[in-house]
Amino acid sequence: NENITSINFGCPKVGNTEFSVWMNSLQSDQGGQMISSSADNSDSNKDSGSFEIFRFVNKVDLVPRLPELLFKHVGHTLQMSIGGEIKAYYDHLGNENLGYSGVPFGWDAAPWALFPFAVAAHVSTHYIEFLADYQPSLNSNSNNTSTIIRGFERVEDDAEPSSVA
Repeated sequence: NENITSINFGCPKVGNTEFSVWMNSLQSDQGGQMISSSADNSDSNKDSGSFEIFRFVNKVDLVPRLPELLFKHVGHTLQMSIGGEIKAYYDHLGNENLGYSGVPFGWDAAPWALFPFAVAAHVSTHYIEFLADYQPSLNSNSNNTSTIIRGFERVEDDAEPSSVA
């Protein structure tokens, strides 16, 4: 049993509700902690393995929001926003029991209002340029300069994101 991490950029939705629930159940982060790139040494993770999914979405990129009907997101959404910020949304829709918010209201609709920009946002060089220029804001207690994000967005408007494992 292994811990597998999938990091994808601009990918469309790939399954129905049952598929989404099943894939999200394979993640070892059900407590809301992000998995670092190194293997987790806990006994429970060694026995069961896990499959973590992190989906990067560039601004109003239309493709990750397609197809609209019957398809659902799997894994965590990492929204690359105007202004150079990346926000992480736990299992895309959040988990209120754990205090994590989902993507903002209107997330699926925004690209349709900005259609030409939404199509252009899908160009792979835009993802590369964003990440090349990205300077993560780290808290003063952190000495990890390779952290992409600080944590998942919280349900409370003024709460700080959870810390990254």
